[in-house]
Amino acid sequence: LRNAKKLLNLLKHPVEPGTLWFFSDEKNFCLDQKVNIQNNRWLDYCPADVPRVPQTKFPQTVMVFSCMSSEGEVMPPHFFEQLRLNAAGYISMLDTVMKHWITRAANGRPYVFQQDSAPCHTAFKTIKWLAANFNDFTAPNVWPSSSPDLNPMDYFVWGAVERDTNRTSSNTKAQLMAKNRSVFAALPRELSPGLVPGSGDGWRP
Repeated sequence: LRNAKKLLNLLKHPVEPGTLWFFSDEKNFCLDQKVNIQNNRWLDYCPADVPRVPQTKFPQTVMVFSCMSSEGEVMPPHFFEQLRLNAAGYISMLDTVMKHWITRAANGRPYVFQQDSAPCHTAFKTIKWLAANFNDFTAPNVWPSSSPDLNPMDYFVWGAVERDTNRTSSNTKAQLMAKNRSVFAALPRELSPGLVPGSGDGWRP
Protein backbone atom coordinates (compact mmCIF):
# COMPACT_ATOMS: atom_id res chain seq x y z
CA LEU A 1 0.00 0.00 0.00
CA ARG A 2 2.86 2.37 0.81
CA ASN A 3 4.45 1.81 -2.61
CA ALA A 4 1.09 2.22 -4.36
CA LYS A 5 0.52 5.60 -2.69
CA LYS A 6 4.07 6.65 -3.50
CA LEU A 7 3.66 5.73 -7.17
CA LEU A 8 0.30 7.50 -7.49
CA ASN A 9 1.79 10.57 -5.83
CA LEU A 10 4.59 10.59 -8.42
CA LEU A 11 1.99 10.36 -11.18
CA LYS A 12 -0.02 13.27 -9.82
CA HIS A 13 2.96 15.41 -8.80
CA PRO A 14 5.96 14.73 -11.08
CA VAL A 15 9.37 16.17 -10.25
CA GLU A 16 9.41 17.99 -13.61
CA PRO A 17 6.23 19.64 -14.96
CA GLY A 18 4.94 18.02 -18.14
CA THR A 19 6.57 14.67 -17.42
CA LEU A 20 5.17 11.82 -19.53
CA TRP A 21 4.60 8.38 -18.04
CA PHE A 22 5.01 5.24 -20.13
CA PHE A 23 3.16 2.15 -18.86
CA SER A 24 4.53 -1.13 -20.22
CA ASP A 25 3.38 -4.72 -19.87
CA GLU A 26 3.38 -8.18 -21.44
CA LYS A 27 0.46 -10.57 -21.97
CA ASN A 28 0.15 -14.09 -23.37
CA PHE A 29 -2.39 -14.54 -26.17
CA CYS A 30 -3.51 -18.05 -27.14
CA LEU A 31 -5.08 -19.36 -30.35
CA ASP A 32 -8.40 -20.26 -28.69
CA GLN A 33 -11.56 -18.19 -28.84
CA LYS A 34 -12.27 -16.18 -25.69
CA VAL A 35 -15.83 -15.49 -24.55
CA ASN A 36 -17.13 -13.98 -21.34
CA ILE A 37 -19.34 -16.89 -20.31
CA GLN A 38 -20.59 -15.04 -17.23
CA ASN A 39 -22.28 -12.46 -19.46
CA ASN A 40 -24.06 -15.20 -21.41
CA ARG A 41 -25.22 -16.92 -18.23
CA TRP A 42 -26.62 -13.65 -16.96
CA LEU A 43 -28.42 -12.83 -20.23
CA ASP A 44 -29.88 -16.30 -20.92
CA TYR A 45 -32.76 -17.66 -18.88
CA CYS A 46 -31.95 -21.26 -19.78
CA PRO A 47 -28.43 -22.63 -19.08
CA ALA A 48 -28.79 -24.80 -22.19
CA ASP A 49 -28.86 -21.64 -24.31
CA VAL A 50 -25.37 -20.60 -23.22
CA PRO A 51 -23.12 -21.19 -26.28
CA ARG A 52 -20.36 -23.73 -25.87
CA VAL A 53 -16.87 -22.54 -26.74
CA PRO A 54 -14.40 -25.40 -27.32
CA GLN A 55 -11.01 -24.95 -25.65
CA THR A 56 -7.69 -26.62 -26.43
CA LYS A 57 -6.00 -28.27 -23.47
CA PHE A 58 -2.59 -26.75 -24.21
CA PRO A 59 -3.14 -24.05 -26.87
CA GLN A 60 -0.23 -22.42 -28.66
CA THR A 61 0.56 -19.04 -27.17
CA VAL A 62 2.39 -15.86 -28.14
CA MET A 63 3.73 -13.29 -25.67
CA VAL A 64 2.86 -9.71 -26.64
CA PHE A 65 4.56 -6.57 -25.32
CA SER A 66 3.17 -3.07 -25.61
CA CYS A 67 3.28 0.31 -23.93
CA MET A 68 0.89 3.23 -23.38
CA SER A 69 1.79 6.84 -22.69
CA SER A 70 0.06 9.03 -20.13
CA GLU A 71 -1.33 10.98 -23.10
CA GLY A 72 -3.07 7.84 -24.34
CA GLU A 73 -0.82 6.84 -27.25
CA VAL A 74 -0.39 3.06 -27.58
CA MET A 75 2.68 1.37 -29.02
CA PRO A 76 2.19 -1.28 -31.75
CA PRO A 77 2.60 -4.82 -30.38
CA HIS A 78 5.96 -6.57 -30.18
CA PHE A 79 5.91 -10.37 -30.17
CA PHE A 80 8.14 -12.77 -28.25
CA GLU A 81 8.13 -16.29 -29.67
CA GLN A 82 9.69 -17.65 -26.48
CA LEU A 83 7.20 -17.48 -23.61
CA ARG A 84 9.91 -17.58 -20.95
CA LEU A 85 11.42 -14.11 -21.35
CA ASN A 86 14.87 -13.57 -19.84
CA ALA A 87 16.83 -10.38 -19.24
CA ALA A 88 18.83 -10.69 -22.47
CA GLY A 89 15.69 -10.96 -24.62
CA TYR A 90 13.99 -8.13 -22.75
CA ILE A 91 16.99 -5.80 -23.07
CA SER A 92 17.24 -6.59 -26.79
CA MET A 93 13.61 -5.51 -27.26
CA LEU A 94 14.16 -2.36 -25.17
CA ASP A 95 17.18 -1.44 -27.28
CA THR A 96 15.78 -2.18 -30.74
CA VAL A 97 12.08 -1.33 -30.29
CA MET A 98 11.07 0.38 -27.05
CA LYS A 99 13.83 3.00 -26.98
CA HIS A 100 12.99 4.30 -30.46
CA TRP A 101 9.22 4.42 -29.84
CA ILE A 102 9.64 6.27 -26.54
CA THR A 103 12.08 8.77 -28.08
CA ARG A 104 9.55 9.62 -30.80
CA ALA A 105 6.54 9.71 -28.46
CA ALA A 106 8.31 11.82 -25.80
CA ASN A 107 9.64 14.24 -28.41
CA GLY A 108 12.19 15.76 -26.05
CA ARG A 109 9.96 15.90 -22.99
CA PRO A 110 10.96 14.35 -19.64
CA TYR A 111 9.46 10.91 -19.02
CA VAL A 112 9.28 7.94 -16.67
CA PHE A 113 9.23 4.34 -17.93
CA GLN A 114 7.07 2.08 -15.77
CA GLN A 115 7.42 -1.70 -15.62
CA ASP A 116 6.33 -4.29 -13.07
CA SER A 117 8.60 -6.50 -10.97
CA ALA A 118 8.92 -9.49 -13.32
CA PRO A 119 12.38 -11.14 -12.94
CA CYS A 120 13.58 -10.03 -16.40
CA HIS A 121 12.56 -6.44 -15.53
CA THR A 122 14.43 -6.30 -12.24
CA ALA A 123 17.58 -8.17 -13.30
CA PHE A 124 20.81 -6.27 -12.62
CA LYS A 125 21.65 -6.05 -16.34
CA THR A 126 18.19 -4.66 -17.12
CA ILE A 127 18.37 -2.00 -14.41
CA LYS A 128 21.85 -1.03 -15.59
CA TRP A 129 20.59 -0.68 -19.19
CA LEU A 130 17.56 1.38 -18.13
CA ALA A 131 19.73 3.74 -16.06
CA ALA A 132 22.03 4.30 -19.03
CA ASN A 133 19.39 4.70 -21.74
CA PHE A 134 16.11 6.01 -20.31
CA ASN A 135 15.27 9.42 -18.86
CA ASP A 136 13.84 7.81 -15.70
CA PHE A 137 12.17 4.54 -14.68
CA THR A 138 10.37 2.95 -11.75
CA ALA A 139 12.89 1.21 -9.51
CA PRO A 140 12.20 -2.38 -8.34
CA ASN A 141 11.57 -1.22 -4.77
CA VAL A 142 8.85 1.21 -5.89
CA TRP A 143 6.49 -1.11 -7.77
CA PRO A 144 3.73 -2.48 -5.49
CA SER A 145 2.91 -6.14 -6.14
CA SER A 146 -0.53 -7.13 -7.47
CA SER A 147 -1.44 -3.63 -8.63
CA PRO A 148 -3.15 -3.87 -12.05
CA ASP A 149 -5.10 -0.69 -11.22
CA LEU A 150 -1.85 1.29 -11.61
CA ASN A 151 -1.36 0.26 -15.24
CA PRO A 152 -3.89 1.06 -18.02
CA MET A 153 -2.40 -1.80 -20.05
CA ASP A 154 -3.77 -4.15 -17.37
CA TYR A 155 -7.15 -2.61 -16.67
CA PHE A 156 -8.09 -1.52 -20.19
CA VAL A 157 -5.84 -2.15 -23.20
CA TRP A 158 -5.28 -5.90 -22.83
CA GLY A 159 -8.97 -6.58 -22.25
CA ALA A 160 -10.01 -4.54 -25.28
CA VAL A 161 -7.37 -6.16 -27.49
CA GLU A 162 -8.10 -9.72 -26.36
CA ARG A 163 -11.85 -9.23 -26.86
CA ASP A 164 -11.36 -8.56 -30.57
CA THR A 165 -8.23 -10.64 -31.23
CA ASN A 166 -9.83 -13.76 -29.73
CA ARG A 167 -13.39 -13.15 -30.86
CA THR A 168 -12.77 -16.20 -33.05
CA SER A 169 -10.07 -18.85 -32.75
CA SER A 170 -6.86 -18.70 -34.82
CA ASN A 171 -5.36 -21.63 -36.72
CA THR A 172 -1.73 -20.55 -36.48
CA LYS A 173 0.49 -18.20 -34.49
CA ALA A 174 0.97 -16.12 -37.64
CA GLN A 175 -2.80 -15.65 -37.93
CA LEU A 176 -3.06 -14.75 -34.24
CA MET A 177 -0.29 -12.14 -34.54
CA ALA A 178 -1.86 -10.66 -37.69
CA LYS A 179 -5.21 -10.27 -35.90
CA ASN A 180 -3.45 -8.77 -32.90
CA ARG A 181 -1.68 -6.19 -35.07
CA SER A 182 -4.96 -5.25 -36.75
CA VAL A 183 -6.71 -4.76 -33.40
CA PHE A 184 -3.88 -2.58 -32.08
CA ALA A 185 -3.92 -0.55 -35.31
CA ALA A 186 -7.67 0.04 -34.89
CA LEU A 187 -7.29 1.44 -31.37
CA PRO A 188 -7.69 5.24 -31.22
CA ARG A 189 -4.23 6.76 -31.56
CA GLU A 190 -4.90 8.78 -28.42
CA LEU A 191 -7.13 7.05 -25.91
CA SER A 192 -9.06 9.01 -23.31
CA PRO A 193 -6.69 10.55 -20.74
CA GLY A 194 -9.21 9.53 -18.07
CA LEU A 195 -7.98 5.95 -18.52
CA VAL A 196 -4.54 6.88 -17.25
CA PRO A 197 -3.62 7.09 -13.54
CA GLY A 198 -2.85 10.60 -12.47
CA SER A 199 -4.63 12.24 -15.40
CA GLY A 200 -8.24 11.87 -14.26
CA ASP A 201 -10.13 13.58 -11.46
CA GLY A 202 -10.95 10.21 -9.89
CA TRP A 203 -7.31 9.48 -9.05
CA ARG A 204 -5.98 10.60 -5.69
CA PRO A 205 -2.45 10.26 -4.27
